[in-house]
Amino acid sequence: MNLPEVFRGKEGFTLVEVLVVVGLIMFIFVLGSVIDVKYYSREISHSEVSVLVSTLQKARSRSMNNINAIPHGVYLGDQSNYIIFRGIAYDPDEDTNENISKNPNVNLTTEDEDGDEFTEIYFSQLSGNPSVVGEITLDDDNEYQDKKITIEPSGLINW
Repeated sequence: MNLPEVFRGKEGFTLVEVLVVVGLIMFIFVLGSVIDVKYYSREISHSEVSVLVSTLQKARSRSMNNINAIPHGVYLGDQSNYIIFRGIAYDPDEDTNENISKNPNVNLTTEDEDGDEFTEIYFSQLSGNPSVVGEITLDDDNEYQDKKITIEPSGLINW
């Protein structure tokens, strides 16, 4: 069979060459996706630590500045929010509670210096000393390392 003159002397790519190039492109795409998912997961953990530390610092600052002449604290036991409250104990019916959304994909555990779990912490007026000294651990299922926030006896919040 004679080919038309347009196709004579032209060489094309073989099926194997095309499959190799497609395979390489797919490999690069998959590798990029895996790296991107790990970055996204790590960013979620870092942002959740920032939100919680900011919430704790806000409550401590309000206590140290004696806002409304009452201590302020943070309730950690709610599933969907960190709650800044006024007083020495959390009251869910109080109008002045301030809800700050938390990421439901990040697990939170607490442990005071005696090894007991706690769900709320308040800071003393003017001094900012905490009612509980201990650690708060944030753990994302996709993260290899837990994030720890330490509350010192002086009220200092380390992360």
